Amino acid sequence: MSFGFWILSLRPVLVELTYAVGLPLLWQREGATLQAAFVAAYLFILLLLSVADLEQRCIPNVVMYPALGLALLGAFVCPPGNWQSALLGGVVGLAFFW
Repeated sequence: MSFGFWILSLRPVLVELTYAVGLPLLWQREGATLQAAFVAAYLFILLLLSVADLEQRCIPNVVMYPALGLALLGAFVCPPGNWQSALLGGVVGLAFFW
């Protein structure tokens, strides 16, 4: 049995463990706030993208486009957010990776 197969068979356990540890820590740190909801959504999205990238070596646009919209929305509604800097960061990131 190869090392890659062993890690791949542990993937569901590691994903669930990440959620089981990450969400209570987030709740303890942020409480029941709108910012905590956005961070929890980011946790789900980033973990989904990480698993998809490791397994298929691609990042699906069907997940990325709504995630970009969620990030921009979070910059508008969350207190420490600054939508101008979020938009500028997105443009710079697009220019860098294009």
